[in-house]
Amino acid sequence: MPANETMIRSILLPIASGALILPHSALVEIISERNIRPVDNTPDWMLGEIEWANEMLPMLSLDTAINSQVSSVPKRPRLIVLAFLSEHSQYKYLAIRATGVPRLALLKPDSLMPKPMQGLNPTFIDFYGMLNEQIVIVPNMLELEANISQQVEPVLA
Repeated sequence: MPANETMIRSILLPIASGALILPHSALVEIISERNIRPVDNTPDWMLGEIEWANEMLPMLSLDTAINSQVSSVPKRPRLIVLAFLSEHSQYKYLAIRATGVPRLALLKPDSLMPKPMQGLNPTFIDFYGMLNEQIVIVPNMLELEANISQQVEPVLA
C-alpha cells in the first residue's frame, strides 16, 4: 500500500440489513442486552432506554429507523454504546442493537460502491452501498441524535 493512501479506521457493526460503518472513535463499549425501559410517545425505532454506567441511554434499532426488513431479536443480541456527536443533547451516549460482534476495518474511500436505496428511509442514511460484496450503511448520526433529542426527555437513574 502506498504511504500516502488514505485509510479510514472504522468499525463494521452487523445489523439485520447489513453492516453499519462507523468511525472507530465513536465506539465506547460493547455490552450484553439488558432491561429496556419503555418510553412513551416515541417512534418505533426507539426501543426504550437502558441503564449503563449510572446513566440512562436511548436504545434504538437502526433496521427499524431505515424501514429495513425487521427480524426478531437476535439470539445473542449485543448493544453497542456510541458517543453522541452533538453537544446539544441531554444524552452523552446511545445504544444500538447489533446482531453480532463489531469488527475493525481499515477502509479506503474508493472501496465503497453506492447502491440504490429501494424502499429505505434515507432520513437516517448518509451512504448505502456495497463493500466487498456486503451491504453497508453509513448512518446519519447527527440526524438520529437530533430526532432522539426532540422525542425523548431523559430520566435520571
